[in-house]
Amino acid sequence: MMSMNLYQDIIKTIKSTKLWQCQDVLEKKYPTISGLTLGSVLSNYIQKTMRMNHGKHNNPARIEALYQKYNRAVEAHEETGIILRISDDIRITPVLVAKFILEAYINENHAIKMKEALEEETDPEGGFESADSDSRKTLVLRENSRNLRPLTRNELKAEISKYLRDTASIPDRTLAYEVYMCTVHDDNYGPFPDAIKRTIGKEYEVRLSKLLQDQGILYLEEDQLRKQGYDKTPDIKLEVPIAINGKVITWIESKATFGDEETHQGYVKDQLTSYYNRFGPGLVIYWLGYVETILASQSKGIFVCDHLPASITKYDPTMS
Repeated sequence: MMSMNLYQDIIKTIKSTKLWQCQDVLEKKYPTISGLTLGSVLSNYIQKTMRMNHGKHNNPARIEALYQKYNRAVEAHEETGIILRISDDIRITPVLVAKFILEAYINENHAIKMKEALEEETDPEGGFESADSDSRKTLVLRENSRNLRPLTRNELKAEISKYLRDTASIPDRTLAYEVYMCTVHDDNYGPFPDAIKRTIGKEYEVRLSKLLQDQGILYLEEDQLRKQGYDKTPDIKLEVPIAINGKVITWIESKATFGDEETHQGYVKDQLTSYYNRFGPGLVIYWLGYVETILASQSKGIFVCDHLPASITKYDPTMS
């Protein structure tokens, strides 16, 4: 459990530091706090900030302005790290800025291909003089059909995702390296941080299962509950309720994150309240800690902890 004063001091440090340098700065300033906890506090802050700032930049005019700013920097032969510096200027995480610039780059290149395809469409006989010209013409026109229209939003997103996963596939070598630097320096946004978070989340779910098994507690996991027809399910549904610190528990939710006020209230609204309504009282475990003020505003039947308490009272049928 973290005091509000310490939490606020960490947020103050984040606000005064370049986003892509925050993790290192936090770990040096708060050596007694685990790097995972600091990274989770930082990640939560960035997610909230991105939600607030994303709409401001996610429009065609603003994306084009960012792209032109990037191009001017390239033409001026500025040193490597152009997108990182733009990220610092607008306080948007580097990979998200890279996504904006990739979107403009892809649209620009596709517009050129559209123009070429339309010119070829107006002269379909050009360049086909051999006996098999009809089949060759059909093949070329089929290949060009995608270039005769603007990209759909899904096609654009797929292209951006492909370039982020494999920056070496970006045709522009300068842009490829700039985007690569963003993926290396951004610990909180993009395909690699997302994969790491999923892995850590699974690791803590396995840890929770092992702890319950060691105590001989019977339970059903999320996959088993879904097979029974439940749509919204906690990670663990106890087959027989237990008592923790005198509180009856029927389900457990594992969160491999830090629980700040906004994050917790979001989970209460989107997940935990429905678990309580369906299964009864339960426990949410924030394995990376939580801010102390959450305890004062706990919702009815939803209890908070940062570990699975060792003192568990199991139901004894002989006492009934």
